Amino acid sequence: MTKRTKKVLLIVGGSVAGLIVVLVIAAILILQSGWFANFVKGKIVAAVETSTGGIVEVGSFQFDLWHLTVRIRDFVLHGTEPKTADPLLRVQLLEAHLKLFSGWKNIAGLSYLGIDKPEADLIVFPNGGTNIPRPKNPSKSSGNNSTLQTVVDLAVNKFDLKNGLVEFAEEKASFNARGENLRVLLDYDFAKPGYQGNLSIAPLLLASTGRPQLHANINVPVSIERDAFRVTDARVTTPQSRIALDASLENINAPVISAKVNANISLPEIQRSVNLPINANAAGAPKALTADLAMQMNAQSKTVHLQTAHVALGQTTIDASGSLEPGKNSAVTFNANFALGQLARLMKVSSMQVNGDLLANGTARLDAQRNYLVNGTLNSRNLALRSGTTEVSGMKLSSPFHADPYLISLDGLKLSALGGDLAAKIFVEKMQLLSLESRLRNFSLPVLAAVFTGKHLGYAGTIDGSLKARGDLKAKGMTGYNAETRLSIVPGSRGVPVSGRLDATYNGATGLVDLGQSFIAMPRTRIDLSGALNRRIDLKLVSHNLNDFLPAVNFASSKPETSLPVSLRSGGAATAAAEITGKLSAPHITGHMAMTHFSVQQHPLDQ
Repeated sequence: MTKRTKKVLLIVGGSVAGLIVVLVIAAILILQSGWFANFVKGKIVAAVETSTGGIVEVGSFQFDLWHLTVRIRDFVLHGTEPKTADPLLRVQLLEAHLKLFSGWKNIAGLSYLGIDKPEADLIVFPNGGTNIPRPKNPSKSSGNNSTLQTVVDLAVNKFDLKNGLVEFAEEKASFNARGENLRVLLDYDFAKPGYQGNLSIAPLLLASTGRPQLHANINVPVSIERDAFRVTDARVTTPQSRIALDASLENINAPVISAKVNANISLPEIQRSVNLPINANAAGAPKALTADLAMQMNAQSKTVHLQTAHVALGQTTIDASGSLEPGKNSAVTFNANFALGQLARLMKVSSMQVNGDLLANGTARLDAQRNYLVNGTLNSRNLALRSGTTEVSGMKLSSPFHADPYLISLDGLKLSALGGDLAAKIFVEKMQLLSLESRLRNFSLPVLAAVFTGKHLGYAGTIDGSLKARGDLKAKGMTGYNAETRLSIVPGSRGVPVSGRLDATYNGATGLVDLGQSFIAMPRTRIDLSGALNRRIDLKLVSHNLNDFLPAVNFASSKPETSLPVSLRSGGAATAAAEITGKLSAPHITGHMAMTHFSVQQHPLDQ
């Protein structure tokens, strides 16, 4: 090669290199220029309008070359809604991170897509149509007879959707989502006008703060027709849980909704990632929630047909089927078995151990005004309670129940426990006003003492009486509650007979418990109580036989005594009067006591 040839080649090579540098610099300047931003914004508007058939507005377009980041602000898609209505879709910020040479066929792809404050407003018109637009007719090319036009074909490595809002039929729902491998494909079929597509996320990432992420794979095939939405064989799966869904919404103006759901959810798996008020890992707690549901709702006739519904949470089961038709003689029947022990362990109830089952069965109806009416019965099976060393077993509970928008009632509740019976009527009016009326019968004092203390009580008597209460559930604290009790003690025969009366009232506004004129009487002793707790209590005692107190002394003693060291002789008496003021936790007591004709260790004294 001659020197002249080398020189020419060097000049040509240098020129080409210089041209490349100039072109690169020019490309950088162009890519960051306002002209390029407006050019791309116009292309985005044209492409989206062609593929959707809507009208597009873009506030601004920004391309960060050095970080390969695209930001589109104030993106708006208008459908066929009136100009005065909210648009079909509004997004405050779209942010996309590009990746170069993502495949043999793609020079660039998306590694991240961020969507902030998306708002969708779906409007249903009187003719049943919606404000979803129809794509513009595709350009026909020779040899291409397909009636499908791809509207969306999107693949994203990671996505983040924040502060979302969807409005449909004047109902709003907010949402957020984050995940990986988002794939969205949506085609429009001009032959039978409608959209067909698929949404997949692998995985969607769910977690509460500070907890490991739950990876859920989602696949949702969807079709959107002029007057119908359909989801067929949609699935949500995690390593230990699965949900399958078939659903359709037809005749949007008067919707008919059909759905079939099959679910098997692992509670320990969900608890690991989501902060729930449960302990699914507790011994004896249920580990899985399963559900099978098939139903149809008709908005025009306002009917609900429940073909089947079965929910199981461990040994707790709920089954229901039937129809709800306003004002007609149709109903949904239900049967439920609540395994109280398992539910208590799951809900972390530690103050009391509950065992047994609560059975509920009944019917649910709709009246002509579409108010729900639920009637049924409650019954217990092997019901038992335990707190510390105290255990109450063999309890029996039954009650009819009623619920409607204005009243919840247990009118005829019966509870048998501790050898006694309680009959009650409980009403809640307008989800605010509570009233309770109950009667107690034959609750034995020795049985109560044995159950709650484990000790023998030498007094014999049973408690009968009534309890009434009323309250405002929306009042602050206990200020809206008032109660009164009228209890009597009927003397028994196995031990020192005791009788008495407790007449007490509670005023929530003042917080006072007034004892009225209450008393306790033994064969030759009487104690009178009056006044108000935590304010002032007056106590008067008169006894002509101190052995009436022997069961009380032995109750607290490990070595029972047969007699007291102090006794009253014939005609003797012990009297006491006391005034107790202040809080019962720190009482101030004043009073006096006197005894006449008594003996101490068999030594007689007059006073």
